[in-house]
Amino acid sequence: VVSGAERPLFTDGAFQEVYAFSHGVPMRVNNVCDLSLLLAASKQAPVVEAGTVQEAAAELEEYAGHSLEGV
Repeated sequence: VVSGAERPLFTDGAFQEVYAFSHGVPMRVNNVCDLSLLLAASKQAPVVEAGTVQEAAAELEEYAGHSLEGV
């Protein structure tokens, strides 16, 4: 149990998208997970799905003004 949760908050596909975006860089993991949780809550979704992580990643890349693909 993490933070009082009794079930996973992210699907397996969502975890794969977190890694695809962050490449394991801790600050990027935190940023994309934080925004993914916020987006899921705004949709009243019970779990974070892969599409929600993709949406969060796109917003973060747009905000940053560039992509870190290939890094």
